[in-house]
Amino acid sequence: MAEATEARQQIDLRTPRLLSIAAEEGLYGPHLSLFAAIGRVHPQVLDRTLPLNGAGVCGAALADLGLPLPLLRAFALLARTAGLSASSPRRSATRSAATSSCPST
Repeated sequence: MAEATEARQQIDLRTPRLLSIAAEEGLYGPHLSLFAAIGRVHPQVLDRTLPLNGAGVCGAALADLGLPLPLLRAFALLARTAGLSASSPRRSATRSAATSSCPST
């Protein structure tokens, strides 16, 4: 299980797809180019590989569309809130299942 989690942390499947959509639509600008360049060189600089996640690629794509910085921050906050809201029921169910499987004292 730890290996699967580690592999998932290294690859965010949204990233290559969003990069390809931007390229297909002619919207691959300087921010996405910088994001991709960071992805190529950071392992040599840091001696480790960090995942290039969907939040980063979305921010770069929105910046390439010309959205102002405060609006980019609002998008990031809304996306994070939606993600936390979506995972909350799963976490509650997992905790409930773990609690109910413990013997009573």
